Amino acid sequence: MANTISWQWDAMDRDYGPDDDGHENVVTTVHYTHVSEDGEGHSSRLTKSTQLTRDDDDEWIEFEDITEADLIAWVEEALGDESVERLIEWHD
Repeated sequence: MANTISWQWDAMDRDYGPDDDGHENVVTTVHYTHVSEDGEGHSSRLTKSTQLTRDDDDEWIEFEDITEADLIAWVEEALGDESVERLIEWHD
């Protein structure tokens, strides 16, 4: 049986700003736990922090509107495909 992978969001560091573009509450670092469960009562957890950078052409999302899907996308983009694969393999 394949492991079930999930994310737990522990905290977000933010710059209250405003930044150079006038944005406030800019998320700079995401602290999270990557969890793998095998369905038989075994699990592994890896707690990490990932710094985020924002490109000028990135869509702006207000802090209160950030979703889990946004966080996953940002962290995966910051880590890169190879690091995400290693993160998943770490649990196997």
